[in-house]
Amino acid sequence: LEFDVHRFLNVAPMFHIWGFQFATWVPIFQRGTLVIVPKYEPDVVLEHMEKHRITVFAGGPPAIYMGLMAAPRYATTDFSSLQFCLSGGAPCPEQMIRNWEAHTGCILLEGIGMSEGAPITMNPIRGTRKFLSVGTVAPATEIDIVDVETGERVLPVGEAGEIRVRGPQFTQGYRNRAEENARALRDGWLYTGDVGYFDADGYLFVVDRKKDMALVGGYNVYPREIDELLFRHPNILEAAAFGMPDERLGESIIAYVVPRQGTTLTPDEVLQYCADNLVKYKRPTSVVIVTALPRTPASKIDKRAIKTQALRERG
Repeated sequence: LEFDVHRFLNVAPMFHIWGFQFATWVPIFQRGTLVIVPKYEPDVVLEHMEKHRITVFAGGPPAIYMGLMAAPRYATTDFSSLQFCLSGGAPCPEQMIRNWEAHTGCILLEGIGMSEGAPITMNPIRGTRKFLSVGTVAPATEIDIVDVETGERVLPVGEAGEIRVRGPQFTQGYRNRAEENARALRDGWLYTGDVGYFDADGYLFVVDRKKDMALVGGYNVYPREIDELLFRHPNILEAAAFGMPDERLGESIIAYVVPRQGTTLTPDEVLQYCADNLVKYKRPTSVVIVTALPRTPASKIDKRAIKTQALRERG
């Protein structure tokens, strides 16, 4: 990014690594203009984006973009000043990225970091961009893809496993959490809990969270793949799939779905859609239609809260 040029808009909370490091420190380092919206309200964000001729929108998790795209003002906002939109914190659905870029004319670049240290990888602003990749390895950072069972066997290009990282920007440990340190910090490596793979050009692709992986009848199922499919349905605004205990299969998949405003959607329609597009062991066994999905303070869809609710309702 050029110095003394860009106008940044930050909507992310500053207690979060994204809102603090990238969305606040980087604009200051660039000697740019920083516009801060104290509370995320989609129409207000869009108003400031147009009013201040924002060139870099820090964005954040996909829920931020989804909220903007669902806002009444979205259709009439002037996005012509935007040059870069960025996302992190959770994977963006493919269809959401395509829709955003088609409407705004601005590319949306994903990266990955964590509160324990950031960045890990980043998409190049100039150069080759690979759709749905979180980019290439940050300077002075090492990344391995290792098997999810032991975390010791380094996997070849193209094979998915847990992402482990090390570098000068990462934490040395969690305060007063010996058990968590033993699990996450081993031989100088920080085990991220994310599952991903490298392609032949060194671009990292994130598949899902390790803890979200479900074991259905002996098969590894990554719910993000199901989320991606559900997001492509024209009547679905948001979706969250996850594994639930199943006496016969070990785990089975349940999906919570939010319909788009003004549309109708039934569980049977969603189940048939999945049956038409997924192999049998990946298909949800049940679908719950809801008006909204819970979120974390950092605006990520809170699958843990959804699963807790589902377990409570099952009794």
